[in-house]
Amino acid sequence: MSLFKTKEWWKTECSSSSGSNDNNQQQQQPQQQHQRETFDGQSLLLVRGLFEAEAVHDVIVVVSHAGYLRIYAPHNEWDEEGQAPGPYRSTDLVIEAKLADSILDCRDGRFVSGSQATHLAILTPTKLVVYAVSLIKGAIEHGDRCSLKVAYEHHLKRFPASLVVGPFGGLGGRDFLCVQCLDGSLLFYEQEVFTFARTLKARLLPEPMIYVAKNDVFVTLGSDWSLECYRYQNIAEVGRKDDAAAAESDSRRAAATDSAPAVRPDWNYNLGEAVIGLSAVTLSSFEVGIVVLGERTLYCFGDAGTSIKFSKRLAFNPLCFFAYIIEPDGKLMEMLVADTNTMMIYESTTLKWTAQLPFAPVAVARARLKNLDGAIVALSEEGRLEVCYLGTEPTLFVAPPVNRRGFDYVAAERELLEMRHLLKEEAAGGGAAGGAADPLLDEAMLEAELSIQVYVSPELLPMQASPSRFSSSLDDNNEENKARQSSMCKISLELASYTSLRDVQVILEVEEPLKLSDDFLQYPTLRDKHSRDIFVYLGATSDCVALESRVQIVASYENESDQTRVVYKQIQLPARLLLKPTPPESTAQHVITIKSSEPVLGFSQLFPEFVGDSQSRQMTNSVGIEQVATGSLVSVSSGLMQNRYRLQSSDPLALPLVLQQLLQRLEDKSGSAKVAKLKLSSTLAQQHLQLLYDRIDACFETRLDIKAAMREIGLLTTQLRSIEKRMLRATKERNSRSLMSTGLLSLLEATYDAYFGQLDKLQLAQQKRERAAHDLQAALKLIILLLKINVGEDKCRLFESAVNYTTQLRADDLDWEEITDMGLAMLMRHLQQERDGGANDANYDLGRRRLDYSYIKFETRDDLEKLKRHLSMALELLMASSGVQEESLAEE
Repeated sequence: MSLFKTKEWWKTECSSSSGSNDNNQQQQQPQQQHQRETFDGQSLLLVRGLFEAEAVHDVIVVVSHAGYLRIYAPHNEWDEEGQAPGPYRSTDLVIEAKLADSILDCRDGRFVSGSQATHLAILTPTKLVVYAVSLIKGAIEHGDRCSLKVAYEHHLKRFPASLVVGPFGGLGGRDFLCVQCLDGSLLFYEQEVFTFARTLKARLLPEPMIYVAKNDVFVTLGSDWSLECYRYQNIAEVGRKDDAAAAESDSRRAAATDSAPAVRPDWNYNLGEAVIGLSAVTLSSFEVGIVVLGERTLYCFGDAGTSIKFSKRLAFNPLCFFAYIIEPDGKLMEMLVADTNTMMIYESTTLKWTAQLPFAPVAVARARLKNLDGAIVALSEEGRLEVCYLGTEPTLFVAPPVNRRGFDYVAAERELLEMRHLLKEEAAGGGAAGGAADPLLDEAMLEAELSIQVYVSPELLPMQASPSRFSSSLDDNNEENKARQSSMCKISLELASYTSLRDVQVILEVEEPLKLSDDFLQYPTLRDKHSRDIFVYLGATSDCVALESRVQIVASYENESDQTRVVYKQIQLPARLLLKPTPPESTAQHVITIKSSEPVLGFSQLFPEFVGDSQSRQMTNSVGIEQVATGSLVSVSSGLMQNRYRLQSSDPLALPLVLQQLLQRLEDKSGSAKVAKLKLSSTLAQQHLQLLYDRIDACFETRLDIKAAMREIGLLTTQLRSIEKRMLRATKERNSRSLMSTGLLSLLEATYDAYFGQLDKLQLAQQKRERAAHDLQAALKLIILLLKINVGEDKCRLFESAVNYTTQLRADDLDWEEITDMGLAMLMRHLQQERDGGANDANYDLGRRRLDYSYIKFETRDDLEKLKRHLSMALELLMASSGVQEESLAEE
């Protein structure tokens, strides 16, 4: 980062609001953001003498991809004290015109025959239009009047990319035009007349191209990353006979354009890298320099191209540049802008000045404006146009000292020797795998480089206050969806870094049925602080139960050492977003009982947001909690005499979220002691195992349906190919039989109908697969939570890593069933090894059981029964390894 910053002299925002300044730009509505214009390096042009031939000041011409042409003439004046320029004025915008098509490039020159006035050439995807610009001072009440008039236009038969102008052929007093097309061809126009077309050799994509008037040559980059020079006389001479033969009619002229001969360069130089920009500067009266900005190097060639005057290896990624000569010294200056928004001024290869820009420009230039000579003009991709100058006011921020106490060199040397000794021991003991870094140290380094601060609003907001980009998802005809989506949660995300980070990507993830207004944030460069408000709400079409009330944040970036780092963060959402209070039920089919060694807590302490005026004050030992997404009710009651909590619901998939909330709140309330020896009632384990087995069967059924549909689609595709081949053979043979008599058309139509029917079945099966996978995850989470109470968090984490995998169809038919089966096999092998190495347990002996660790491809129900047996065996081994007796799984 540079010590100095550029000083603003004049700025505006190029948008459809006709040159509104930044204050007005901040008041734009969010729904208008998708209509903002875009700009590139060819959208900025400085013209001198556009209105008057004797003018000594430049005007700023800005074109956009949306088709807007704007001409600015800043007239800022310094105030009386000379400390700051004046504000933006509406008269600074001379004209704003909307063309019928997008604008690709804009150039100025003497393009009209018999006139020495400066005109504007506008390149659009279909036409090349030359405009005459006239300014009548004092013509209207508010000031000057500017008008555009079409002088002539050329319709293009190819897709253009850029425009090059100049006195081709060395003719003085007038300028010609050259259009570079996407296929590498060049279209030449001598003002109002099309002359010829040529094709450059081995062109894949259009590259930057300039014209050097002194030598009458074109300089561009080839597809092999070599700098090439083409003499205009050679370009005109190649294929002149074809042009003369094609000049008789327009149709032949078009044919000549399509078959134009390729042109070979006069000389080339292998750069070995892509080129960002080219520029030609007059070094002296007899020499012209060609400045080339590559991705990593800055070159300067002589006009002969036989040698390099100088080259400068860059330690940053450049965005754009501008080369100019300082008179009368004749010094060559290059103005480069890095991706860190830093402007660097070089004299040849010597860095003279650096300054920090307020934004990342796509085009930069040096202009001579009224009241400011040598101004820097910068244009951003979003249309921010600013005129600035190099200031000398440094930043006043001074980093505080890390440690204000005195430094003991003897103690520091002793500590350094101890650390070296520890590193040698670690390298000798565990260095075979490269040594393991301290996770706490790595985490501290990551937090120091990128700080992620998240604030979750405890109060829910109504959906009417949500931005229009996701509030439109509400179905006005569905009152149930509108009731479900009546509220949302606001998350304020703040990213901060003390250093410059590149390619920062932030991904936010939530589980169904939650949705995010923005789930992906990207910053090309990150410095200081960036804030963003994100809204979480329930989906309009999802009717599945909620499993998690958390948001996972994953941020990746590259630091200054070109190292890729990843930062993880997890936050909890308010429970009221997913749950709401309701009267409890007295009986339900699925029941969970949790015993605690500590006295039970009142629900006014555990669930204060669900115990309010709506709850009956007499029922202090029970509370009803309803899933907002599905309407499933979970009743939670407490037994004061037996120190237990009881959860019951008619929908077992609604239990995991409430059970997780209960366990988490019990741990938070008990503090350091946490929840002591929570035990599961014995009758519930087999009941919930059966629930898990049913969900596995349902998920496997949908997998078979998808495979069957894909198999039918493959057969119909083969049949469709055979029918098309027969129809093509009958058409080529031109036999006497009609194609209708063969019946191929009817068979083709029937095949297409069957094909589309199978596609509909496949889409429906995939939707069922997603729903079944979500229900399977809910059943797995319930088992994991119940297992965590009995065997502890460490053992439960092993089981969770083996089974908690999201289902997804892959090309190799490797899905949840195969991965879970292998994970369970590895888990049981690990548990058996621990058991065989430890003491012999007489009450529980599973060490002698034979396990099949080979890979099994799940195709039949028999394979699925093996997976269920492995699940049961893994749970038994976990219970046994944690000292839980087998009788605890039986009914008390």
